[in-house]
Order: sequence, then structure tokens, then C-alpha cells
Amino acid sequence: MNLNDLLRKQDIDPAQVIVMRHSPEEKELRKIFPWLVDEKPEVFNAHEP
Repeated sequence: MNLNDLLRKQDIDPAQVIVMRHSPEEKELRKIFPWLVDEKPEVFNAHEP
């Protein structure tokens, strides 16, 4: 089983999903990541195509 299988089981089209791994090197950025995810998901999820 892979991620696409899991998405399809939830009726999510894998072609509409972007997966990124965030692992900043900056200590201060790592500290605010939990807040960023909870309070500013539009910023956390921002990306350039």
C-alpha cells in the first residue's frame, strides 16, 4: 500500500495532492512550525508550482 492507495480509499484524487516534506535548517523556524501549521495553514501550505 502506498500514499495514493490511502488517498483513493478516502475518495481523494492523488493528482490533486501535493506532498512536501518540510525540514528547515533554521532553529527558529523549526520552533514555530507547530504554530504555523495550526494558525497559518495557508502560509505553511504555500508553494510555487
